[in-house]
Amino acid sequence: MPYRDPKNAKRDAYFKEYRRVNRERIAAKNKKWYLKNREAIIEKVKPYLSEYRRMSRAKQLDCFVPLSDDEKKLLTFIESTRRKMIEESGKQYEIDHIIPLKYGGLHHPINVQIVESRQNKTKRDSISADSLSLISEHISLYRQRIGDCRADRFVTQIARAMCLTKEKLLELLESDGEWKPNASASFSNSTLEDFFA
Repeated sequence: MPYRDPKNAKRDAYFKEYRRVNRERIAAKNKKWYLKNREAIIEKVKPYLSEYRRMSRAKQLDCFVPLSDDEKKLLTFIESTRRKMIEESGKQYEIDHIIPLKYGGLHHPINVQIVESRQNKTKRDSISADSLSLISEHISLYRQRIGDCRADRFVTQIARAMCLTKEKLLELLESDGEWKPNASASFSNSTLEDFFA
């Protein structure tokens, strides 16, 4: 059993009794403080709430890997930056998943970007040629943090979205630069030839 300083035990007992006796007074004081600082508290909490909603959606779609504290902070920072951009420019910005969650794209700092709302609505659930470079990183993250089974399922999802077989996609990923995606191509309205030179 850990050592407890008798002075601290006395102090703890005193404050416990004080809180019990003055429960209503403390609650009223806290409520008054909250009402006075409500707007500041809400503004401070908004980025965390938005990020929590995105994380929940990713979990529902099984596109979530456990995040480190640094990765969580980075996602919250990206959300805060988005809000500041809206304030400063007056334009609407959104957080976009480069590889859409629909196709197994992760809710992870490597897969999010801030884009204008109209650009995000135009993109919707399509996979751009720029996102192809992230496939290997997704596979690696799924393998490390979830397991081979989920990584394999991601490969199947993304191959289906690209109208390829799983084997062909893996072959293309292992070919180390033999293919060059056309930057203007988008999988939702293009053929396979648009992506390979």
